[in-house]
Amino acid sequence: MYSTSDQNRVSEAGSGIRCHNGDAGSLDAERAAIEKTLLQTGNSQHKTAHILGMPRSRLLLKVNSYRAQDAADRIHRLAHADPAAHWWPQDLDES
Repeated sequence: MYSTSDQNRVSEAGSGIRCHNGDAGSLDAERAAIEKTLLQTGNSQHKTAHILGMPRSRLLLKVNSYRAQDAADRIHRLAHADPAAHWWPQDLDES
């Protein structure tokens, strides 16, 4: 059903997915493995989930949680950014 190259990726990417203890380093490795596999499969969620040995529903939950975390990080950075670094013109602030 899948090519030999897909099966070879299981050993490359799958090891960081199946066994992690929840620490930040292993979660970063898990995210990196998911992102790498998505790139290798042309963003095929089905193939990526198969290669990493997880249900597609779990893959989607993880990808959506990464998107939510990225959005929260952007909001946090903007909230704590230097006001002078904002993109809007200064004259709009003074009206």
